[in-house]
Order: sequence, then structure tokens, then C-alpha cells
Amino acid sequence: MRFSVDKLIRKPIRLFGSPIDLQKHAVEVITLSEGHRMDVTPSIYLPGHFDRIYSTNTSTDLTIPHQHAHETEANHAPTLLYNIGEATLWNGAILQNYKNYILRRVDSSEQFEDADLESAFIADTDEGHEFFGHWLRDDVAATLINKDNMPAIFLQKPKHFQVPQYSSLMDVKMLLAKKGRVKNLHILSDFSQNSYKVARYMEFRRRIKEKLNPASTKYAGVFIARGNLGAKRSLTNESEVIEHLSKRGFDIVFPEKMTVAEIQTRLWDAPVVINVEGSAHMHALHSMSLNGALLHLQPPYRFVDIDKGVFDSTGRTYGFYVCKPDDNKDNFYLDNFSDFDKLIDLMRDVCAKKQGIN
Repeated sequence: MRFSVDKLIRKPIRLFGSPIDLQKHAVEVITLSEGHRMDVTPSIYLPGHFDRIYSTNTSTDLTIPHQHAHETEANHAPTLLYNIGEATLWNGAILQNYKNYILRRVDSSEQFEDADLESAFIADTDEGHEFFGHWLRDDVAATLINKDNMPAIFLQKPKHFQVPQYSSLMDVKMLLAKKGRVKNLHILSDFSQNSYKVARYMEFRRRIKEKLNPASTKYAGVFIARGNLGAKRSLTNESEVIEHLSKRGFDIVFPEKMTVAEIQTRLWDAPVVINVEGSAHMHALHSMSLNGALLHLQPPYRFVDIDKGVFDSTGRTYGFYVCKPDDNKDNFYLDNFSDFDKLIDLMRDVCAKKQGIN
């Protein structure tokens, strides 16, 4: 089955609240990387678990998640820069001729630099400002784009508390631009998980390894605890899950209580990473085994598997366990530990077969 995961991530640029066609609006379109297709492994899950899903985070229509879970081929879009010509940056807005603008949410109290540049491109996204996972996946990756030495501009300061540590560890350069004029301003289309995006993920993996020199974990896998930050959703028997996985030889990582260096060291070359669906699994993007498996504990009323495409593109295997609803839609619990173990073992088997190991 063919299915484009990229269209699920894309968010259109808007002028005056209406979508615009950047292809027509741009004075130049620069292709940084061509699109391509790749073979992927369908999601690993237990019989009957897809039937447990009531809704995604936005809809009760499960057509796209079903296609996404069962795809065997992904089509990745190209990475593009749209040159929209001369523009003025003013408190988070992009203005042209003082009538067209693309509004961005920015705290006007932030102390950004003035920017008067010949050429630049917008690297950050509204999603990256709001959600840690999007920032680490997309906004950070954009900073490695090198086209004619154009600087990567951030119109809003990421609000996540671990941004300074990750920026230092991975040498992330962000030019925070509050106001100024850019002669050739480029809008980046970099939602695709194509080979160019993956190459940038691998560069960050190299930088982390160079800085930390971490040893491969000796644990059977790593469970990333949910914590209290982010959107409200609670695995009500998380303590039981932690106890169960600890007995199976898993390490337990608490991102809200650890330094970024400790998180990355504990996750290094982990063969299996498990967490409640959210942003936390992005801690493993650059550090877990490239032949490993990511297993999401999914809320039945908020099923989201969008990052399957991200981990597919880096050679990993994706799976999910749909939990049972608890006392309300925000709470859920893992109901069958025997089935949970079966799924973990099944994912290990799939990873082994992908490596050609019997």
C-alpha cells in the first residue's frame, strides 16, 4: 500500500487567515532535496488492538491512522525553500509592502536581535514553539540546512525548559530575529522525512556521541516516564508498568528530573524504547539503536502515530499497545501485562528479522 506520511505533518502558511499557494507566491523555488519513496514496516500491534481506538487527537475518523499503520511504502516529499522576496520582520510577523503578513505567535517581551540581511530562511514553526517533540524533530533539524550560508531565523523563542541543554549538547545555532528587513526571505518546506532530513538526524547523533562518548546501554530497553508536563493524559498504573519493565531488565528514564546529557547517555543504543505517546520519545530520536523498536502506549481517545514515519525513515520499527480507558478520556491503563510482554517480544523478533538474524 502506498501512503504519504508527509502530508500529515504539513501546515500551510497563511496570509490574513487564508491558505496561500507558496508555489505561486514565491519569486523562486529552490529544491534542497528531491522526494523519494521507501519501503517501510507496518506498525506492530496485537490482534484486536486497532478496534480499541475510539478517536485520534482530532477526529473519530480512523481512515488515515489505519492506512498509516498498515503502509508498506512511504512517499517522501522534497525539501524546498520558497523565496518570497523582500520582507520585513516585525515582532513575529512577516510583512510585505505593509499589507500582506504571516502572523506568528510571539511574546513581545522577548529580547531578540535586529536582523537586516541579504538572505535568510525561517527555521521555526508554531508547533515547535508549542511542543518539545516538534522542536527537536523539525526546528532543530532546520538549523543544519546550509544553502549559500543563509542564516536560519527563529521568530519565536522555544519555551521548553530543556532547549538550552540540547542546544549546547548538539551545537544548535538559532538566530532569534524580532525586527529587521530581509532582501530575500525564504519559507522552508521541511516536513518530509526524506533522506536529507535523516542525514541531519544522523549528524546530531554524531555530535552527541562525540560530546558524551556514551557506552551502549546494557539494559533490555528503556521506558521513558510521562511526567507532568505537556498535554494532559495519564497512564494511571504507570508505577505497575515501571515495576514490570524493571523486572524485565529495562532502565527507567525520568526526563523532567534528569539532565539532557544523562537522558541521552541512558538511551544510547537502546534496543527498545517504550513510552506513552507524546513528545517524550523524541529524546530517543538521536540516541536509541538504529535497529531498535519504538513502542507507544496509546490512549484510546487520543491515538496518534504520526511519528511512525520519523522512526521508519531512520530504520527503526514502530509498534503500539492501545490501553483501556479509565475514569475519563484523559486517563487510561495498561490492562494485560502478558499481552504487553508478547508485543515486546514480537517487536524484538521483527527487528531481528530486519537485520537478517534468525
